Amino acid sequence: MGREMNRAIIHLIASLLRCQKLLLVRFFVTSMGRALTSMAVIFFIREFLTSAVNEGTGLTQLIAGSFGAAAVLWILASLLLLTYTCGAIFFYDNQIVVQRIIKVIELGVMERLIRHLLALSVPYADRQRSGEVIQTLRNDVTQMRMVVHAAANMLLESFVVAGLLIMAAWISPSLALWVLLVLPVVSLPIFLVSKRLRVRSYTVRKTGYLLFDMILEILNGMRVIKTFRGEEIQTRMSIEKGSAYFDELIHMIRLQALGRV
Repeated sequence: MGREMNRAIIHLIASLLRCQKLLLVRFFVTSMGRALTSMAVIFFIREFLTSAVNEGTGLTQLIAGSFGAAAVLWILASLLLLTYTCGAIFFYDNQIVVQRIIKVIELGVMERLIRHLLALSVPYADRQRSGEVIQTLRNDVTQMRMVVHAAANMLLESFVVAGLLIMAAWISPSLALWVLLVLPVVSLPIFLVSKRLRVRSYTVRKTGYLLFDMILEILNGMRVIKTFRGEEIQTRMSIEKGSAYFDELIHMIRLQALGRV
C-alpha cells in the first residue's frame, strides 16, 4: 500500500512538472554549480595553505611564473573569494528555482483536489467530515510543499557530498575510504527514526482534523450549544482533542529533533 502511494505521488509530481523542463534544467545546473564551487573552494584552500608554508604546487608555480611569487597568495585569496561568491549565487538561484517548482506542484495539486471535490455528489460531500476536507486542501498540501522542498535540498546536498567525496579521494584516498565505511553506519539511525516519524505523522493528521471538526461544529451549532447550555461540555471536549493533537505533535517533533542530532 505504501509503495503504491509513493508511486502515485511520484507520477503526480512528474505529470505536473512535465511542462517545466526549463525549471528542471535550471535546478540541475545550479545544483551542479553549487557542487563544483564547493570542490573548487576546497582546492583553493589547499593551494593557499601549501603556498603559505612555501610548498609550491603546479598551480602556485604557474601563478608565480606569470605574476611573481609575491602575488601568489593574493591571487589565490581572490580566486577563493570569487569561487565562494559564485557558490553563494548558485545556491541563491537554486532556492528560487525550488520555490517556483513548489509553486507549480502545490497549485497543481490544489486544482486537482478542488476539481475532484466539485465533481462529488452532494449527499456524498455532506457525509464527509468538514475538518478533514479543510485539512486535506490546505494542511496536507502545505506539508507536501515541505516534503518537496526537503527532497530538493536533499538532491542538492547529494551533489555537494559527491563533490566533497571526490575531493577527499583526491587529497587523501584513505580518508575517503574511511568516510565511505562510516557513512552507512551513521545513516542507519536516521533511517530508523524516519520510519517512526512517518507512522507518527498519520496519528498527528488524524487528531488534527478531529480538532478542526470540533471548531467547525462549534461555529455551525452555536445556537444549539447556547440553547442547551453546552458551553462547558464543548470546551472540555475541545481541550481534550487539542491536548491529544499537541501531544502527538510533540512526539513527532521529538523524533525530528532526534534525527538532526
